[in-house]
Amino acid sequence: SNFFIPHKPASSLHKNVGNINAIVEHKGKLWLCTDGGLLIYDPVRETYEICYFNIPRSATNREIKFIQKEGYRYLWVSIYYCGLYLLDMESGRIVREVSDFPYNQVRRIVRAQDGIYWIALGVDSPVLLYDFDKDQYQDHFQVAGKTFPVSLINVQDVYAESNYIWMGTRAEGLYRYHLSSGDWKYYGITAKENEYILTTHVSTIYSDN
Repeated sequence: SNFFIPHKPASSLHKNVGNINAIVEHKGKLWLCTDGGLLIYDPVRETYEICYFNIPRSATNREIKFIQKEGYRYLWVSIYYCGLYLLDMESGRIVREVSDFPYNQVRRIVRAQDGIYWIALGVDSPVLLYDFDKDQYQDHFQVAGKTFPVSLINVQDVYAESNYIWMGTRAEGLYRYHLSSGDWKYYGITAKENEYILTTHVSTIYSDN
């Protein structure tokens, strides 16, 4: 959606911030991930402030394409063609830069039961498996889907549930992967009756308790 300047903007707020790509709430304030930077909106005061990053190569690129909360106080931040970072929302400091992150944006990050992070990238890219403690990639998860490799399916979302990883794809429906056995289960328009879903495009996965 397009972003409109409120009637009480922060004096330093740039007018051209483009699209809002994601919104996260923290302590009553809304963190807005936009093409013009990471903004923090105070709904009580109706003011905005910009969260600046001390990252040299992002100085000329303010496009924040993805944010996602990690626990209570941390925030994953993906800067377009400038890397993936973990931000402390209390101090405003970057506490982790994912080393040698080669992709331009992120779709979703989940932590599996074994502590490994699964990073869905979409756009003809593999799913990354990232070891946070060692700050290194464990693997590029290149697995054959029903018709195409995952790198061509475009994994749009991932969701961790117990010993399973669910993957929503752009063209091949929904998959469930068992972490221990490596078994796959497919849900889509060509699946069996009790596994049938009327779409090949699964962009978002959420749990409904």
